[in-house]
Amino acid sequence: MKNSFNYSKGIANIDIDGLPDFSISQDSNSISIILSWKLNLIGLATLEGKKEHLIDLLYVIKSYSNKFIYDRDILTSVSTEYVSITYSKDYHNLKLVSSKKDVKPLSLKLDDADFIDLTLCLDKIYDDSRLLINWKTNNFKLKKTNNLLISNKNESSLASILLGTFLVLISSISFINLSKIDLSEPIIYDTNKESLFID
Repeated sequence: MKNSFNYSKGIANIDIDGLPDFSISQDSNSISIILSWKLNLIGLATLEGKKEHLIDLLYVIKSYSNKFIYDRDILTSVSTEYVSITYSKDYHNLKLVSSKKDVKPLSLKLDDADFIDLTLCLDKIYDDSRLLINWKTNNFKLKKTNNLLISNKNESSLASILLGTFLVLISSISFINLSKIDLSEPIIYDTNKESLFID
């Protein structure tokens, strides 16, 4: 009996049907043989394909997000036999090539929100221990998109707080020092010592 797993995040919803490999005593609630999969990007397209198409899709999106999210000023692209993605003019251009010669390639434009939804949905697939699939990702370290986004926001907020605290502290110290100066005495600037002192 086949297993059916579903993964969803935002506009992205993926259904995977498959079987375990009983010849090597795999758990009955697992999939190593993918029979079919369907990705529905709400409002954009519905994609279906073979196991190798899904492997290529996950590899391309994960490796691209690793490169892009940490430095979006550097335009980048990643491609395999069936899937490619490039960045231009605030869009992530995803292209999928069918293994059938008579089917034209499908091109999609994803904005940042769409791209993040798809990436997080694929994160769920990659992290699911029930899917006993070689995802071709051993040659690079995957970075969690959701943790990354949260981390960036926290780092930005923390930096703002620290900067604000530092400026207030400097202002307070300056005010205290100035309040101690006796303005009835002349203030002399010694250009040799480069210091401010009271004669």
